[in-house]
Amino acid sequence: MILPVIFVNQVQGIAEKYSPRKLLMVSNFVAALCTIIVFSMLPMLPALALVGGLLIGSIDALQRVGRIIAIKHYFSGDKIEATVPLTLTAQFIAGGLAGMLMGSIKGEMSPQLAMSMISVLFTVSVMATFLLPKLNLHQKNNDQTRSLKKFISLLSSNAPLKKAFLNFIVFITFFQGFFNVSRVTLPSHVLNLPENFVGYLQLVNSGAALCGAVFYFIYNRKGIKFNPLYMAMSSALFMIITSLGISVSISYACYFFYIFFFELAFFKLQSEIVLQSDVKTMPMIAAMQYAGVYIGMILSIFIGSILTQYLHLYIVAITFSIAYFLCSRLLSKQKK
Repeated sequence: MILPVIFVNQVQGIAEKYSPRKLLMVSNFVAALCTIIVFSMLPMLPALALVGGLLIGSIDALQRVGRIIAIKHYFSGDKIEATVPLTLTAQFIAGGLAGMLMGSIKGEMSPQLAMSMISVLFTVSVMATFLLPKLNLHQKNNDQTRSLKKFISLLSSNAPLKKAFLNFIVFITFFQGFFNVSRVTLPSHVLNLPENFVGYLQLVNSGAALCGAVFYFIYNRKGIKFNPLYMAMSSALFMIITSLGISVSISYACYFFYIFFFELAFFKLQSEIVLQSDVKTMPMIAAMQYAGVYIGMILSIFIGSILTQYLHLYIVAITFSIAYFLCSRLLSKQKK
């Protein structure tokens, strides 16, 4: 997560220079290449895994930025809000497949098997980008547009965008931060389950996210709007219950609803950012969005890991919930 934060200007510059189609195509191709190189050399040079993590994490951030830009280029108006959940659901389907593989393979995963699966999936992603329409973009790169000062000025002049952007960063920081802390800790340490239950939890997570995406898409088209604050309150309630570790069935069921309501809030907040932005500034906003999210998650993972180690996972859930609602309250009091 750290390189997309350090090189946020470079990520924005690349996103401005190339079309979303080319950006996604090249990103996934380079990721496939990195995967093959890293896993091939792993037996001889295990430390290369750290370098590979940095590179693939950075490439992942670039293609995430590309997906947001693609939504803005290919859709407009009300279609954006309906398109966001369907477009971003791809990662949840992938997570579900990963969970199924982890649950079925258990402790038999090898570097060679991992390399084969991951490189094939990246290759499929490259092939999928050929289906996207071609765009002729003729934008001149200007270093001044890739400055933090320019971004702050943009937010200052657009109050709705500023509110949507900050709300999104704060929400993801705490709620996805809990996900990153709990996805292994809950099954392995709180519930003391075998390692294949980590994969099953990932499957629950992906299923909940997919259900949330379909639910949001259907009811959004019927004109029903989801209040992000109410969705966050529901998500926080289930987040706290699941972290108590009452039983496997209760924890996993509550985890489903924690992710389900999380996604309803996430889609609404992400849609608001895209709607309040224009095509020219979308690369800058998307790059800054992911840099901000990654900074927030790095901090939340660090704090959550310490709280889990010395206290308990439910302390993390309660702390993150209180922190989010306090920040949300402060943001709502800001002058428009």
